[in-house]
Amino acid sequence: MKVTSTKSLHQKKSSLNFLSNVNKAFDSFLNGNFHFSYGNKVLLARASDTLRMFSQTKSLSDSKLHRNMFLNYLINCERKAPGGAFAFLLYLLSDYEEFEHRRIDDRELSVLLSSYIGSGDIKNTVYSIINGAGYEFDLQYTSSRVDKLSVEIMGSHSIKAQLDVLMDSFTSKKMEASFYCVDGMIDTVGEIDALIRWSLDNDGANVVLIANSYNPDVVNTIKQNGINIFPFVFESQAQDDLPLLADKLCVPLISTQTGLRFANLDLDDYDKKQCTIKQNQIIIKNNSGESKSVLVHIPERLSDVRGIIEDRIKLGLLLVKNAALFGIRRLQSGTSVYYITNNAADFANHANENWNKTIDNIGCVIYTEST
Repeated sequence: MKVTSTKSLHQKKSSLNFLSNVNKAFDSFLNGNFHFSYGNKVLLARASDTLRMFSQTKSLSDSKLHRNMFLNYLINCERKAPGGAFAFLLYLLSDYEEFEHRRIDDRELSVLLSSYIGSGDIKNTVYSIINGAGYEFDLQYTSSRVDKLSVEIMGSHSIKAQLDVLMDSFTSKKMEASFYCVDGMIDTVGEIDALIRWSLDNDGANVVLIANSYNPDVVNTIKQNGINIFPFVFESQAQDDLPLLADKLCVPLISTQTGLRFANLDLDDYDKKQCTIKQNQIIIKNNSGESKSVLVHIPERLSDVRGIIEDRIKLGLLLVKNAALFGIRRLQSGTSVYYITNNAADFANHANENWNKTIDNIGCVIYTEST
């Protein structure tokens, strides 16, 4: 008996069938006819939903080998460059003439965003964030009783200061508080007695106190009596650092230089500030701060699809940033025109070359017996 092996065309046919199914699904998407499920909703797919879209495409499940490999390529492209998964599909399934643009205009940016995240409120939200906060900001989301997506942009000052070591049980806290700076050491409880009484008389009003140092007895008195005064140590790099900080924050400076004492201040005259305090940092929100924080209000009625909304906003912001950094590429085939960022195009093009090599090397050996 003689055993021989022959290379089968089965795997090649399987690869072609798989790509045919991918192509059908992608054509359906490009024609605006592809929907996917999210929670208990059915949504029209955008380019931002490429991974979700193809992970739910049932026609791709016939070949687990190809499907898993295909999804891995999409994931890797998206990780390396936001928008890369959609770009990979364009290169994989069609022949396009490429035109590279290093500088982009408003129209091209608008088309880029529309193709990925649509032309409605989400796109407008991305523009509002970029125009109001630039590219560097802290982004948060909240469900609110609003009719449509809205953006709240606040500036913030970050102060490097250390909460006194005796306040060891404290964790991060967001609050509204009054701020006071003391140029020097707070040595006795009597020095802040008026401040303590004011806080207690106002239902435990929060006070952030910034000084160069504290007598441990002062901090222990605050801690043991549960007084809402938060003693921060500001380690000045120069003699006038703390006075400059007080001036920057527009808060009173208690010092021998100014002659101010808590006892001779009308503590009701000073505005409270929205802030977040941590063990080693104070973040104060205001309109003129050097850093920005962005809060996106999502209508409560859209809570079921909040994850999709957040993902699309995040991708839109990254696309704008990458388009500004790397430029964009226009892909054109007949009347079909698509815009992708240059970095996404580079990764997608490389992935497409690797995909074709991998497909060509996938084979199946069938053993036959003859006598």
